[in-house]
Amino acid sequence: MSDYKQTRDAAGKVTTQYGQMLENLNDDLVKRMNDARDFPANTCGSSRHAAMIAEALCKREEYPMLTEEPEHCGGSIAATVAALWECRADLRKMALDYLAADGQAAEAYQAQLAAEAKLAKMLEIVRRHDTGDMRREDMEARRILEKLEDVMKGDTDA
Repeated sequence: MSDYKQTRDAAGKVTTQYGQMLENLNDDLVKRMNDARDFPANTCGSSRHAAMIAEALCKREEYPMLTEEPEHCGGSIAATVAALWECRADLRKMALDYLAADGQAAEAYQAQLAAEAKLAKMLEIVRRHDTGDMRREDMEARRILEKLEDVMKGDTDA
């Protein structure tokens, strides 16, 4: 067998295999598209029309509207792509907002833990004050407690 014939036969096999691979890929894409369809919740007229165009093209079927009204077909595809890109942008913004809120919630939780720790420390100082077991490091806290007591009594000059 000549080199030319071997090369031609190999190229023919590759072309056939490639064509079959594309056909399988297109079948998978059409199936994926149809599986994702949830009428009417996530479809609109443009997306349903774009799906019909896509399915016809993937199956190499005639779709008369492509030649009779190409601008209408193009408009449906353009509207669908615009909606897809807008949706992706909105999802990205929502994800970023969620991450920011989650970070703020974590910061707020850490601040709450710190405030609770300070409150527990102050309550311990109050307990020691009430039992007469004040320590030297409690003296500043004692002054604060006295000011708080003045405020509680209604002495606003404190």
